[in-house]
Amino acid sequence: MVLVCFVLDLRSLSPSLLKNLQQSLLQLANFYAISSPSRHQSDSLRDRIGLCYLFKNRISLLDELKIAYSPRGNFSLRDFHHAVNSLPTDAFLPEIHESGALCGHAYVELSNVISDQVLYSWGGGKDIVRKVIILSSCLCENIDLTMKKTLRDAADKCVSVEFLLFEQKSSHLNDMQESSNSFVRCISDLDNCSFRTYLSDARVFDGLVKRWLQDLRDDMEEPLQARFIFKNNLVSLVNQMFCNLCASVNHIIDGFTPCQTCRCHGIPVGVAVKNKIKGPSCLVTGHDLGAFDVTENSVKVGEKTILFMPSFQSSMTLEQVSSPIDFNVIERTNLGSLSEGKSQA
Repeated sequence: MVLVCFVLDLRSLSPSLLKNLQQSLLQLANFYAISSPSRHQSDSLRDRIGLCYLFKNRISLLDELKIAYSPRGNFSLRDFHHAVNSLPTDAFLPEIHESGALCGHAYVELSNVISDQVLYSWGGGKDIVRKVIILSSCLCENIDLTMKKTLRDAADKCVSVEFLLFEQKSSHLNDMQESSNSFVRCISDLDNCSFRTYLSDARVFDGLVKRWLQDLRDDMEEPLQARFIFKNNLVSLVNQMFCNLCASVNHIIDGFTPCQTCRCHGIPVGVAVKNKIKGPSCLVTGHDLGAFDVTENSVKVGEKTILFMPSFQSSMTLEQVSSPIDFNVIERTNLGSLSEGKSQA
């Protein structure tokens, strides 16, 4: 079980970048809210998403930390949406080098996040893993001793800290690269810290949402490995291709509803009330039905279709699928030969 705390450095996030991050967080919350609880969970969904942001107070000119959403008890999709949509949109206040490049802000306020009053007080229990994700578009080149001690203490308590840097499309890429290299050297001795850089692209944000969702969901198991075997070689002597099979984020609802049917007419049974005792009855004849007169292995598809499924009482125990799963490809179709369904003049 993982508790994820997002920390947005609003001082360095431009309005357009902040908007994309807000949409990603809202999408993550939606996916998490509809995720199917595993057999180890109760019907309620555990609240395991925290949201904080860093900004500069324009009156005191001091950097401050605000908690937008605290995970308490059951997850509230409405409250999280409100917290994300209420993030300040006028906090973008970048610091500029003499060269014209953005320079990084200090993370002194992060010690308030990784503390007993905030992070360690969320989602009690020793079985929970805590992860802090810091999102920014510029980094400070050095980490002070206070922050270094905070990160070391977090490592002792099995808290991982991930720094996400969104690269800026500017003419000062060399300055950013030097800052990134210096920052990586500062955290290289901390096993619980990681650093990643991303471009501000729609596909990148979609990938981040999927990766964050994997951290939150408890029923995410190790992906199965699939092997596609082709009759003809793909490249040189290679005729195989490997990939991982993962559960879909949005589970497809099959629309099959289990039901009971009467053996006499094969339609769903009704409920008869006799001597204040409810029992199944045939909707055609109105007669009460005994246990032998009812078919249990039926499913309803739509409003009128009934499928009679075989009995699984005497079937063999299903075995767990093992990796890799082989798919034998008997024929290939070039994408250029597929019609998109549009007629050409």
